[in-house]
Amino acid sequence: MEKIKYIFCIVFCFGAVKATMSQSNNDWSALEKQLCSIQDTLYTLRQNYSYTNDDYCDSLQNSFSILLEELCTADKGMKYDFRELRKKERQFTMAVSTDGDMRIFSRNTYFGGSMPLFASYIQYKDKEQSYFFDINEDNDMGLCYDTVYSIQVPDKRYYLLSGTSQIAAAYPLAVIKAVSCTNGELKKETIFVSGNQQNDCLAISYRFAEDNTDARLFIGSNFTFPRIVYIETQEEILKPVVLKDKDDTEYVSGEIEIYKLERNKNEIKFISNNER
Repeated sequence: MEKIKYIFCIVFCFGAVKATMSQSNNDWSALEKQLCSIQDTLYTLRQNYSYTNDDYCDSLQNSFSILLEELCTADKGMKYDFRELRKKERQFTMAVSTDGDMRIFSRNTYFGGSMPLFASYIQYKDKEQSYFFDINEDNDMGLCYDTVYSIQVPDKRYYLLSGTSQIAAAYPLAVIKAVSCTNGELKKETIFVSGNQQNDCLAISYRFAEDNTDARLFIGSNFTFPRIVYIETQEEILKPVVLKDKDDTEYVSGEIEIYKLERNKNEIKFISNNER
């Protein structure tokens, strides 16, 4: 009986997606309805994993990316707010850069096992042109990005993407990545310098944080997981120092590694205080 209910649900959801596909591609709300329907279907499939067809799930994941790109392409001014899709139960987030020219979307794909696996996309506008990028990589640990910073130099703009992931049940991973967009191409920027290494990304993972953790390491009203943050007024990145206790368990200590912004014409670098 349970299997019959499950099959009925899948047929119903698939029918809803097919029905809305016949509507105009210029109807943004219709496109959003399709995205909502796909996300709801994927959630249902996750609850009935033993009956799930992997090929069908993959096709839904792919359809979501295509439809989101279609909507973003039509929304050149980046005005559409995705109000229905961003309802809490759909686990779809949108973050806007401080300059207003970049938006990053992250959504739970519902197929990450014990670790929530997010897929992420970027919408970027340059004058009258709009661009869309699928930024999912095999090694990004399914990050959910919720904050975007922008840094302007004379003829170039850099963006810092901040996000988190949860490895296994409760092992947080915090990341900040640097990118830029020139001539419609998204480029990784290796601007973080520490020791003899220069990277496009800073990351930490840990089991817990000490009670005296610096409040600046939390974004918004979320005081659950310390983050790697950019303090715009001071032009500094604060990266929590992760240590190990006597049981070899990693934790966020009271120390902070500071990366100070240095500018050189159209180039920037964040230099670790370990180098000063």
